[in-house]
Amino acid sequence: MKRKIKRIGGKTIIRSVPSPISIEETKNFYSVRYRKPELFSKIRFPAWAAIVAESRAPTGSKVKMGLRKKTKHDWCVQAILIAKTERLTEDWIRYYANTIIHLIEDKKK
Repeated sequence: MKRKIKRIGGKTIIRSVPSPISIEETKNFYSVRYRKPELFSKIRFPAWAAIVAESRAPTGSKVKMGLRKKTKHDWCVQAILIAKTERLTEDWIRYYANTIIHLIEDKKK
């Protein structure tokens, strides 16, 4: 888990952004999992998150977000799905997914 330190209004805020757990290849996507699915009570693919994903990765990429079971109000990224428009190396897949999750997790807090 990477930590990002940011100063806001004289206070230091430490934000944690998870590292990928796994990268899997499916027919249409490269799936980069950040959190286990069993941690969530609901899973969604928000349209606004897809816009963020497509701004940094190939067209058709998506973000899978989940509602945490423990808090009942905290939505966070479960996985990033990178569209399989071309053959990508694992380094590029990680780069795209990490860029997207940093954008979303930073905007959330």
